[in-house]
Amino acid sequence: MDLCDLYRGAISARKVATFIWMLKPGSRLAIERGGPGAWSAEVRAIHEEGYRTMIGGYAGSGVKRAQVPKPIEPPPEGWLKASEEKQDRQAQKAARWAQRQDAH
Repeated sequence: MDLCDLYRGAISARKVATFIWMLKPGSRLAIERGGPGAWSAEVRAIHEEGYRTMIGGYAGSGVKRAQVPKPIEPPPEGWLKASEEKQDRQAQKAARWAQRQDAH
């Protein structure tokens, strides 16, 4: 599907919205949005199996249950925007530091 078809009138906005809602978990849009849909079934299975393997290793070595780390979760909704805002704040902080260094 080409989004130019939307602008040409070959497909409707409703059809585009339907296609977007039908995207599978793990699609680029779902990853950017975050939340449970950010991981495809394969990625989720890999993380779960890795966690089970890690738990087995901890159990075999006698580590108490309270000391075992929690399983890895998919990124929260809005993680990309929060990450970009954090990078912007760090860049502004670095710029202010550079200005202070030039002033001395």
